[in-house]
Amino acid sequence: MRRNRLTRRTALSLLAGSALSLPSVGWGQAGSGIGGTGIDAGIGGTGIESGIGGTGIFGLIEGFSSIWVNDVKVEIPSSAHITLNGQPAGESDLTLGQTVAIEAFEAADGSLQASRIDASLALVGPIDHMDQGRGRWALSILGQKVIVSSLTDSSALGIGDWVVVTGLRDHRGHIQAANIQPTSTRDAVITGAVSSDGTVAGISVLMSEGQRLQAGTRATVQGPLLDRSPPQMFARAVSVRPLAIFDASRVGSLFLTGLPGEQDDLLFVDGYPVRLPGVSGQSDPGLYGLQGRVHGRFDLQGGKFRPRGGPAASMKPRAPFMGEGRRGHGAERPSHRGSGESLRGSDSSPHSGRAGKKGTPKRK
Repeated sequence: MRRNRLTRRTALSLLAGSALSLPSVGWGQAGSGIGGTGIDAGIGGTGIESGIGGTGIFGLIEGFSSIWVNDVKVEIPSSAHITLNGQPAGESDLTLGQTVAIEAFEAADGSLQASRIDASLALVGPIDHMDQGRGRWALSILGQKVIVSSLTDSSALGIGDWVVVTGLRDHRGHIQAANIQPTSTRDAVITGAVSSDGTVAGISVLMSEGQRLQAGTRATVQGPLLDRSPPQMFARAVSVRPLAIFDASRVGSLFLTGLPGEQDDLLFVDGYPVRLPGVSGQSDPGLYGLQGRVHGRFDLQGGKFRPRGGPAASMKPRAPFMGEGRRGHGAERPSHRGSGESLRGSDSSPHSGRAGKKGTPKRK
């Protein structure tokens, strides 16, 4: 089935005709970046000064007023620099279930004030396959396994549908989904670790000559799919961060959320392993999906995570991230938006004809 994909020849001609526009590399990873681009790693032109002492927060947006991440309220002043998938964005672009990496500082009144918020989507692409086992739906999107849990907000979906996925990767690299929503976009997105062969979470990325992704980093790549199997993307925009998400030269303390793996004392923060004594390994860590996520506090010293106390179970939400039955911090905000349109299914959407219970995809 063809899904508005480019051919490799067309993509190469586009790359030859113009330079790839790349946003500034996020989170100031000294000495790294995208080789051959001439882009310095860091936050260029934002007015944010470097220095140890800030607070880094990584997790899922659970509520608003301003935003709640990892059961921590973070205020968003007008001076905050916000990006979504590495592109300039505003506060209104932040939605429930997105992963966010936040640099914040403590104000005189004790509140946490964000200086930078880097939001990203886990995945955007067409559903290739879907099956159900042990009461959980599993979707295949661009070769990535996406698990639908009791916390996932989703519309009735079918094979071939393009969807926006938010959530966290577990120890196997599978995405435990927060939200899965249909979209009319045909630009794919993948967020994940960059391997030595330049793939992102196993997805091959086509870039212009002289540009490459650096292994051992964490990238978000956006662009159309090529008409090839296995999936290959044409990189229209790329954002790169340290694999550990934060740079020790910029923050001193961390609030992180992740999922347990099969080993004790190990927390996987969007797939990245961090030692946290007290985390209990599980034979099936994905059984409860994001319901089983864990928060941890750390000091970041010499590039090493030093736990500050033991793990804490997530308090909210105890119901879906969005929609009926949601109970969580603050207010609910509309779902992901792009090009001025809502990406969430509604009674008037083309997907409404496949009515089903929320979180219950339907086969075509």
